[in-house]
Amino acid sequence: MSTDMFQSTRYFVAVTLVCGCGADQALAQGAAQATQPWSLSAGIIESYEDNVSLQTGGGSDLGSRVQAGLGRDWTFHRGSLSTSANASQFFYRESPGLNTVGYGANFGASYLISRRASITVGNTIASSYAQDSAVLTQAGLVLPKVLTRTNVASASWSYVLSPKTQMGLGFRAQTVRFNRSGFDNGSTYAAGFNFSRQIGTVQRFGVSAETQRSLTANVQQFINSVLGTWQLSLGKLSGISAAGGLRPYTLPDGTWRFAPGGSFSFNTHVRQRDAIVLTYDHVVEQAFGFGGTHTSHLASVSYELYVTRKLSLSGSGNYGRGTFPEDRNKKRIGETGVVSVSYAVFQNVNVAGSYRIYSSTEYPAFPTVTNHQTQVSLMYGTKWR
Repeated sequence: MSTDMFQSTRYFVAVTLVCGCGADQALAQGAAQATQPWSLSAGIIESYEDNVSLQTGGGSDLGSRVQAGLGRDWTFHRGSLSTSANASQFFYRESPGLNTVGYGANFGASYLISRRASITVGNTIASSYAQDSAVLTQAGLVLPKVLTRTNVASASWSYVLSPKTQMGLGFRAQTVRFNRSGFDNGSTYAAGFNFSRQIGTVQRFGVSAETQRSLTANVQQFINSVLGTWQLSLGKLSGISAAGGLRPYTLPDGTWRFAPGGSFSFNTHVRQRDAIVLTYDHVVEQAFGFGGTHTSHLASVSYELYVTRKLSLSGSGNYGRGTFPEDRNKKRIGETGVVSVSYAVFQNVNVAGSYRIYSSTEYPAFPTVTNHQTQVSLMYGTKWR
C-alpha cells in the first residue's frame, strides 16, 4: 500500500508487516547494507513537458535537472542507523521563473531493546515541485508546478507477545507547505495502536486504531479510525492484505461524521524477474493544498520486469478521487502514470527513458488539465566501504 506508510491505513498495515518480519531480520538486512556503508549518486535529466505549469492554457518547455546524493549506513550490535541527502538544480528554457533548487534528507534508526521489543524512528524532509512529491501524488493530489516543502517524522514500537502474537504503537507527524498563495498549508499529528495474531500457517488477523489531529489555516479537525486487518501469504512470492472498519471525523464546525474505511493490496510475481502490486484504499484524510478534509478513493498499480541483468522495464499508475463533505458538489480527481526503461551501460552507469502523465480535475470550478512529460537521463551510482 502506498507511502505511504504515512497515510493512516497504510501506516498500520506497514507496522504489522514489520513486526511479522522480526527485529532479528531487520538487523540482518541492516548488516548486509553496512558491508558497503557509503553510497554516492549523480546524474543529469533532460525533459520535455507540453504543459509545464499544469494549468489551463499552460505552455510547453524543455527542462534540465542536475542532481547528486550521498548516503551513509551504520550497523551496531543491537541496531542500525542510516542517513542520506540529495540536491537538484532545475533549469527551464522558456520559463526561468521555474528554475529552483530542490533538496531532500532522510534519517532512519532501529534498535533492538530485547529479543521481543524493538523501536524504529525516521524523518524525511524534501523540497520539490508538487507533482514530484510522493506525499501528495500517492494521496491522489495532483497540483500545479508549485514548490512544496514536506516534513514527515515517525516512530514505532513493536513487541512480540508470543511466536504468533504481536502488538505495536506508532506516532507520526507530517507538514506540507507551499511557496505560493492560493494553496493551503497543513499539518497532521497521529498516534495509534495495532495488534495481530497468526492463525494457522498463512493467515494473520488483527485490529488497528488511530487518532489524528489535522490543522489547515488554523482550523482544527480530527480523524479517527478503528479497523480490522487480515493478511494472507500465497506461497513465497505472493500475498494479500486487507483492512476494514469505521472512520469517525469532524468538520471545521466540530460536527462529527462517520465514513467506512478500508484497504486492499495484492502483490505477486508472475516470474522470478518481475513484480506486480495492486492497491486500493478508502480513506478520510487532509486535502493538502485544497484545504479541509475529504473522503478519498485511491487506487494504484505497479509492475517491474528485469528483462536481463542490464535491462529493466517498469510502469505504475495512481488514481485518486476525493469528495469534500462540507460541499458534496466539490470533487477532485488526480491521476499520474509513468512507464520507463533503464539500461546499465557500465557497472555503475545507467541510461533511462520515461514517459509520464499528470492529470488534475477539480469540480465544478476547473476543467481537466494534463501535462505529458518525456525524460531521458544519465545516472551514476556507487557504493564503498
